[in-house]
Formats: sequence, structure tokens, C-alpha cells
Amino acid sequence: MLHFFLPCTMLSCTVKTLIIEASNKTQPINFENIAELDLDKTKDAELQHETIQLSNIKARYIKFKIMSGYFEYPTVHSIKIEGIFDDLINKS
Repeated sequence: MLHFFLPCTMLSCTVKTLIIEASNKTQPINFENIAELDLDKTKDAELQHETIQLSNIKARYIKFKIMSGYFEYPTVHSIKIEGIFDDLINKS
């Protein structure tokens, strides 16, 4: 299981509403909402640079759901998430 202490960064285009869910089960089930974001519209399909605070979240699985976009095809270009495994935290 991972502990997330640092913000997540995401590059996207024309995403309007985004939901982030997490599950700490051994299988990817029973996801819970950890963030819901309404992103600002950029002009001329510029990239949206978002920093999302995920501090002190424990999860084995993370799901990003695009709920709506400003245009027909919203896109995600990159997602960066950093965390620390439980085993490393418990050893210190």
C-alpha cells in the first residue's frame, strides 16, 4: 500500500470536471472519492497544469475519472503521483 504525501500533478486539455477515487483493497474495488475538481477552461486548447493535493492518502489503487469536458474529446497527457510504500514507513 502507498502513502501519498506530495501533491499530484496532471497535464490535460479541455477537461472540465475530474473525480479522483482511491481504494486500499487488495483488488480494485470499493473506490472512494478523494477529490473532485472543476478545472478552468484554457484558450485555444492550451494544456491545463493542475496540482492536486493528495496528502495523507493511503491507497493501493487510484482512479481518475473525466466526468465532463469543455469540448467533445478531453485528454490527459500526463499524471505524476509520488508516494512511499508502507513497508518503508514501518521500517523507520
